[in-house]
This record gives sequence, structure tokens and C-alpha cells, in this order.
Amino acid sequence: MHERVFGWLDDCQLDHQRPLAVAVSGGGDSMALLCLLSDWVGSDSHRLVVLSVDHGLRAEARHECARVAELSARLGHRHHLLHVDPHRMTGNLMAAARRERYRLIAEWAARNHLSTVALGHTLDDQAETFMLNLARGSGLDGLAAMRSRFRRHAVLWLRPLLDVSRHELRAMLRRREESWCEDPSNDDLRFKRARARKMLGELSAIGLSREMIAATADRLRSARGALVHVTASAARACAHVTDLCEIVFSADCWMLEEEIRRRLVVQAIRHVAGREHAPRQASLHRVLMEVRAGHGATLCGCQLTPTAESGFRVGRELAACAGRTSDDHWDGRWHLSGAPMPAKSQIGAIGHEGVCQLDARREIDAPRPSLLAAPGLWRDGALLAGPLATSSHGWRFVPTRPAARFFDMD
Repeated sequence: MHERVFGWLDDCQLDHQRPLAVAVSGGGDSMALLCLLSDWVGSDSHRLVVLSVDHGLRAEARHECARVAELSARLGHRHHLLHVDPHRMTGNLMAAARRERYRLIAEWAARNHLSTVALGHTLDDQAETFMLNLARGSGLDGLAAMRSRFRRHAVLWLRPLLDVSRHELRAMLRRREESWCEDPSNDDLRFKRARARKMLGELSAIGLSREMIAATADRLRSARGALVHVTASAARACAHVTDLCEIVFSADCWMLEEEIRRRLVVQAIRHVAGREHAPRQASLHRVLMEVRAGHGATLCGCQLTPTAESGFRVGRELAACAGRTSDDHWDGRWHLSGAPMPAKSQIGAIGHEGVCQLDARREIDAPRPSLLAAPGLWRDGALLAGPLATSSHGWRFVPTRPAARFFDMD
């Protein structure tokens, strides 16, 4: 196991001038990962930093984090405890906890000039996730194996244990006489993952092992990679990003295979609306049928509109970004640069009122429907600066999502 994990880490060619962070909860998987990484860095203990997140959901969490701190100190590594603001834990509790964990760790890494974080997902996690997504009716993307390396929040996340089983990891901890904490939810059949774990044990009796399921997921990941490559090529051939951060597809998009076209539009919606998850397939199919018939449609905070050239554009929906803010960032898409914002000013959508003001000043050089959800600097009902040109005061709106990000399909 050491040889496999060490070889994988060496292949990553990490920057040894910057420490590697590892997220450790106190469970067996992450505690084993901490031990393995400690062995890997050897005497250069400063190359590894340990991070734990207390979500405040269980009274035992503080004790578990303390055990992580104790092991970190014994191995010679710095440990930092991060706390989740409970007010940010909205919606599905497990999903919110995962989202906040990634956000907190990424923000800490940015503040401390770290760029890479290791996670303790295992072969068992691969198999359980496959089963859960299969039950949801997921397609190729959902059934494909977890990525061993991915970027989120400007951080490179690594999963060195995806071909290592929990059994192997716990056997190593026992040999080292190290203990770990068990989350009671792991065996609570009220949770779907616990039920999936139990079912996997039963399926092994007919030869359907965790290893076989994980291998199938890995083959699907390879197939997904081929589709991603084809989709990226199609994006470069039939799409471009406008100055207003809309995605415009040429008529050639309708000639693509349905799956490639679907992937392109999902990527456009994610880019324009800043969404992490894809829209439901049935909803996307319905909207594309509307657009192909020559009608506009909305989906996930985006407006899809046919173009005169028989293509279509994906832009921000006005209703999804109608609010105004006194911050110099707006709608997650735009940043006001140049001179400071004047007193009592706000950033908000151009809207119909702003389009009329731009028209009166002869400043419109973009389609009117596209301008509606573009940013403007407002004060007392007057539009001080529009989205496309630097004003006489030096204000300029800069996209927070570079156009090149749309073409990065991974």
C-alpha cells in the first residue's frame, strides 16, 4: 500500500517548496491518510499541514478534532481547527456540510499560500457513490469514478487513496497501534450511504465486490474523459463568449450529437449562472426544444434566446439578478475596477430603465436583451457607468469568470 500511494504522490510532481495540506476528520480513512503522508514527507515535517473542520453538528466532533491534533503533534505536523458558521448550514444538511468544508479549507489555504489539499476518499467511497448515483438514475457523469485530482475554489484537491480499501487502511492503523473515531452515522440505516454500505456487503456474496464496482466506475471515468475532449473541441468550433459574458452558439450546434450539445449547454449554464450542478436532464431537453422552435426560455437563472443566425445565446436571466448591492462585486460575475464607488451608489442590473438611459446617450453597442442582466453603477436612479466601456471616472466592470473557463470542460 505504501508503495502504491507513494508512487501516485510522486507522479503528481507537487511543489515541495509549498506545504501540502491534508483534511483529517478523525475517522479511520483520514487518520490513515495522515500517517501515510507523514511517512511520505519523512523528516521534512514542515511539508505537511493538517486541517480539521468542526461543523458543530455533533458534540463528539470537538473530541475527534482533539485526537487529530494529538496525532499531528506526535508526528511533528502543524494542526489547524476550522469552525463552520452554523447560519451557513442551510438546505440538505450533508450537502451543506460538504460545501462548507470545501469552502473553509480553500479559504484557509488561500490565506496561507497553500495550493494543494489531500482528501481521504477510498475505494469503498467509490463503490458506495456508484450505488447511490445508480439509484438516482444518474448518467455517465454521475456513475464515473471520482476524480483523483480536481480543482475547486482555486485549490488542487488530491485523492491518493481511491484504489485503497478501508480494510487495508484500518489494518495499517492497527499495526501502528493508532486509534480512530467512528462516526455513528456510518452505521445508521436512516442514511442512504449507510444502507448502500450494507448492501455492498450483501452483493459481495454473489461476486459483485467493491473492487469490481470501483473498476467499472473507473472505466466509465475513462469514457467520460473522451466525451469531455470531444465536447471541448465542439465548444471551440461553434461557441464564443461575448463581452457581456454570454455564450453564443452558432447554428452548427444543432448538428452535433445530442449528448455533446447537452454537455455544451450545461457548461454554458454553469459558466453564466455560476452553478456547480447541472440542471435536470428533462428540464434541459424541454428548454432546448423551445429554443429550437424559435422561442426564448429560462432555466437555472439563465435566459436562452434564439439568434438571427439560427443559433442561440445563453445569458443571465434578469429576474435572477435584479437586486442591487453596495459591494464592488455583483452577482458573482462582475467586479467594478478603477476609481472607488461614489457615495450612495450601488451596482445592479441595467434593466429596461438602464437600457433607455444608454440609448439616450448612444452608448448601446450590444443586443438590448443581452444588456438587461448586465451590470451598471447606479445612484439616485441615474446610471453612472454601463458594462462595456471605461467611464470618464475610470470605472470599469471586469468579469470574475474569465472566458477561457467556459472552454475548460473538465
